[in-house]
This record gives sequence, structure tokens and C-alpha cells, in this order.
Amino acid sequence: MKYSLLLSLLLTCVYAPICAQNVIPMKNEPAQLEVTYRMSFPDKGNKPAPPGSEAFVQKMDQLLADLTFTLHVGRTQSAFFSEYVFDETDQIENVLRGVLQAENEYYFDAVQQALLKKVVTLGTEQFLRDDTELTWTIHPGKEKDINGLTCYYATGERKSPGWEPTPIDAWFIKDYPVPFGPADFHGLPGLIMQVQGAGTMYKATHIK
Repeated sequence: MKYSLLLSLLLTCVYAPICAQNVIPMKNEPAQLEVTYRMSFPDKGNKPAPPGSEAFVQKMDQLLADLTFTLHVGRTQSAFFSEYVFDETDQIENVLRGVLQAENEYYFDAVQQALLKKVVTLGTEQFLRDDTELTWTIHPGKEKDINGLTCYYATGERKSPGWEPTPIDAWFIKDYPVPFGPADFHGLPGLIMQVQGAGTMYKATHIK
């Protein structure tokens, strides 16, 4: 599986530089749960494209319709990635691959509270420690249904070094009591089904 392969690469290819940053690479742990997510930009709504950007917006809408992300959940670790292959010959799609950051991958170890991010810049891959801090407040009694599952509401704040804190809205389920979620979101007492922060939303569409 891609999850196993990438975690093995972390151990064999980037062990030394990561340890130099006091990050312990995650062990090769098989997935016990697989969740599919889609990305959207709710604040965009149905606003018309600015003059001259119609082709760009149309391409982005088309790409978002095709783009999915996978969260592999292990006993104590998770991996979040997309297997979408961008068309390097398409100029607009090449711009969007950077705007959407869809090639970034996240690996979270719940025991060590270590989050690694694979960043792709101009075709070059780097594994970095992500020091984003998340704080959560759960709101008892506020629930909604997502894909037939009862979800519970939480709000939070994301603090990244060098950036202003941003508010987060999330919905999680107690059916799967794991602290994992899409991208760099984690730390709730259940699988995160939907989360929105900085104008970007991830929503789970399928669990297996």
C-alpha cells in the first residue's frame, strides 16, 4: 500500500535529517481504517469569476470534482495524501497544484504527538516537522448527520509559527474514537469527518 511504502521511505531515506530535528519517524503500521475526503472552498459560493479568470476558475472547479484525499488510520498513526496525478503539460493545472497544495502529505503519530509534512516544491520533496498547535472546544448538544453518522461539533484555533491564529470548525464522530483527521487536523476524541479553516474545507465522503 502507498501508506506502508511511504512510511518505509521515511525510515530508510530521511531518518538522519529528521532525527537531527528531534523528530522520530513513524513505524510501518498497517491501516485499520481508510477514509476518503474531498476539498472545497465554501466561502467561494456561487460568485462569478473575475474578468479574465474564467478559464482558471473553471479548471479549478473541474479539478476539485476529480480530486480526492485518503486518510489511512492505524492503531496509533495516520497518513493523509492524494493519489491524484497532475498534468504537468497543463499550465493552469500546474499553477493549481501549488495553490491547492494537494501534493502535500501528512503523517501523525498520536503517541509521540509528532506531525510530519511532506512538501513538494518545484518537483522537490522535503519531509518537515509541522509545529502547528491546535486547541479545541467541544460543544455538547450540537450534532448533525454526515453520511448517516451522528457527528459532534467542535471549534478550535490553529496556531502556526509565523502566522496569525486562525479559527477552525469541525465535526467528529464517536463511532471511531481515534484522534485523526484530514491534513494537519487532529486531537479530537473521534475521527474528524468535516473541518473548515482559513476558507478550506475537508469533508469525509466514504469510510471503509
